[in-house]
Amino acid sequence: MNFYELFSEVDDYGKYQKLMIWFVLFPAQLPYLCQLYCHLFMSITPDHWCRMSLLESFNVTEQFSRHLFVPKKDNILHSLQYEQCFVYNISYDALVEHSVQIGWIPNQTWPITRCSQGWIYNRTFLGDDHSIVTKWDLVCDRAFLQMIPIIAYFSGSFTGFIFGNILTTKFGMKFTYFFMLCIHCIFGTSIAFNNHFDIFSLMRFCVGLSVSNIALIPRCLSLELTSHERSANTLLLTDFWRNFGALLLVIISYMIRDFNHLTVAISVPFMVFILYYWVFPESPKWLIVNERIEQVDRLVRDIATTNVTLLSPDFSITLRRRIQIECALQSELKTSRSQPLLMKLLFLPNMRFKVITLCILYITQSVTDIGFTYYVIEFSESRGNGDIYFPFLVAIIANYFGLLIAWITLKYFGRKYTISFGNILSAFFSLMSAFVKNKDINLCLIYYASAKVFQSSSQSCLQVWSHELLPLSHYYSVITFCETLSNLALISVPIVIFYVSFSSVTPFSSLLN
Repeated sequence: MNFYELFSEVDDYGKYQKLMIWFVLFPAQLPYLCQLYCHLFMSITPDHWCRMSLLESFNVTEQFSRHLFVPKKDNILHSLQYEQCFVYNISYDALVEHSVQIGWIPNQTWPITRCSQGWIYNRTFLGDDHSIVTKWDLVCDRAFLQMIPIIAYFSGSFTGFIFGNILTTKFGMKFTYFFMLCIHCIFGTSIAFNNHFDIFSLMRFCVGLSVSNIALIPRCLSLELTSHERSANTLLLTDFWRNFGALLLVIISYMIRDFNHLTVAISVPFMVFILYYWVFPESPKWLIVNERIEQVDRLVRDIATTNVTLLSPDFSITLRRRIQIECALQSELKTSRSQPLLMKLLFLPNMRFKVITLCILYITQSVTDIGFTYYVIEFSESRGNGDIYFPFLVAIIANYFGLLIAWITLKYFGRKYTISFGNILSAFFSLMSAFVKNKDINLCLIYYASAKVFQSSSQSCLQVWSHELLPLSHYYSVITFCETLSNLALISVPIVIFYVSFSSVTPFSSLLN
């Protein structure tokens, strides 16, 4: 029995649905992008150079020591800048002899070597605060370690979808949501009291494990509580609230620059969501499947009371009979077929085609979306000022324009054309940025924003399309499977981003379009 059948008696979008969706389920999306992208701000890499203790006993300034010992190189903007990982390899006696003859001017023919005494960081922006880069010296030969927390996060998200699906099947969505919310708050806050990089990465794994379910469960519940005709607007508004969480992240990270304090700031406030326990609904579909007739009856009556709708006197008896008949039919199907639900779908030609198509689209769209957003690191370093806030803000604003385009094109052009042309235009603008002459960073940023707009519209349309292609009874299982595979693919994104971040390579993710 479809829960939509009951809406004819209790109203499909009354006061109950409006209050539940706008004040409970939509705000529950805020932590998703906060945790997904916070690593960009926790791993800010300020300008740095090798520490040299040769003249420290003479109390010389850091600028003078840098001028004398650090060689210069030509950067992407064709201007000279100091090396960050190399230093002149010269002894004190040779330095004194050179200074007597020529003065305190470095000789570019001196041999160079890698930093061996640590690094000095430009703290104009961070001040006394730390990013994970400055705290654990994740630069130069150790820069690849910046990938570990991101890989740990996506690995946790991949594991979380599997673990969450098991919990949801056995205990329901409500228990799973609050269990994952507690994990998120505990480990997200505990990072602030940690001084070891390996433990930090482990805690990011636990946060990723929880956030994947914190975002998916409210989205599925909002679809179950409203009519099928409102699913498109519901999914687009879900993306709107997720991106609003990313905007909050920009503001919070700009005011709180220490990574320990930042993790607390984006974890502790969401403890308030624990108060939702007394109003958070259980999945109607799960209640029906598990023959929780009294709870279904109570939920429907709560909706009817809030929506000021009168139920028929024999409603409870009719509801009980319908659920019992439906469960008896489902029991016979389970007896005749012992395979899991997903395996049953793969045996049906039409559903098999839909599931495989959705898996491919979810993988490519997820990798493209994360690849585009994490590519703001390239603009931060190419602009030469380490400012990651402006490119990231451009990416989030582009997401909102993408939602607007999706909302318009879904009405007039349909799902297939919105996804197809969105991907084509996204790839076109991405490739255009590769052929910009003289590496005009501002022009590249314009092309990047244009590509992000169409990629976002395509991804938003995919969410709507997938819900319309699948029966409600199969939606959660199939989407969880697609999200699991896409998060498995996302583990490779940090590795690729690391190797292209210092080069003029076109964003790799656009090629997937």
